[in-house]
Amino acid sequence: MRPTIVLGTALTAGVLTMVAAVIAGVVAVDQASVTSGVITRSFLVIAALAVTAFIWWTRMRPDDAPEGLFLGLVIGWVFNFSSWAGASFAGQLVTDLPLAAALVDLVLWAGVAFLLVLALSRTSGNAVR
Repeated sequence: MRPTIVLGTALTAGVLTMVAAVIAGVVAVDQASVTSGVITRSFLVIAALAVTAFIWWTRMRPDDAPEGLFLGLVIGWVFNFSSWAGASFAGQLVTDLPLAAALVDLVLWAGVAFLLVLALSRTSGNAVR
């Protein structure tokens, strides 16, 4: 596992998901509904994670382990500033408590990252890495 893959994936995921949070905030203000903003943010975060995973998957060498990509995607949650307030994914749909929402966000984020890496590794032409 190359540190370049892990760090690059983490930084890209952090930045793209922060952009997703800003766009979702604009949607929420425009519609005067927190729920629509959280739902929009959730879809945009999934899209941002998918774009990040695809970009860095194409930069991986055949001998790189996919675990590095997964680790980078999960570390991207830490680089997203809204994660610490429980406002980085869909946790606010479940609870209003910031710590609980942050934990829900982390679990959902890791689940999406796992599914993305699994999908990329299964559909890749050189699946054995």
